[in-house]
Amino acid sequence: MTSSTRVAEFFVRNYLDGREMNDDMFEAAVWMVATRVAAGSKPILSEMLCRDIDSQAGPRVPRFLHRGLPSDFLTTALRA
Repeated sequence: MTSSTRVAEFFVRNYLDGREMNDDMFEAAVWMVATRVAAGSKPILSEMLCRDIDSQAGPRVPRFLHRGLPSDFLTTALRA
């Protein structure tokens, strides 16, 4: 993985902010951002690219669900 790809993945994940998208679409977005990073283009996340990411991203998922906790963890903990 090149340094521009790592930077691009960081930018895309940060922009998604907990939202999920299809792996192929994620890789395409990372490739597009990596190309912009390597070329020195600014802004790195163009308005058009952000719209494309938004159109393909699902709803935001609470971060604790990413860590393998059951989806009813919070409601169960509140009842205890």
